[in-house]
Amino acid sequence: MKNGLQHSLDDVDIGPLLKWKEDGTKRPAWSEISEKSPSFDALWAQWDSLRVQNGLLKRVWECPDGKHTTMQLVVPAIKTKEAL
Repeated sequence: MKNGLQHSLDDVDIGPLLKWKEDGTKRPAWSEISEKSPSFDALWAQWDSLRVQNGLLKRVWECPDGKHTTMQLVVPAIKTKEAL
């Protein structure tokens, strides 16, 4: 049975981003990723907001008032229905 980390690593959109963030890789150039899916492109555009926490890819979301931030789990496609 796969755990959340394995689902994230196996996800075609999340997996590469998770590995790059873990490795400390610089944000790839648009020309390197432009053929990827719209979901991947959207995550790539949020590069500076992405973090790895406990092995999972998360996005830092800042409240409109700028006073609070929240870590949002980036959910693998296979788990989207379950998460919703």
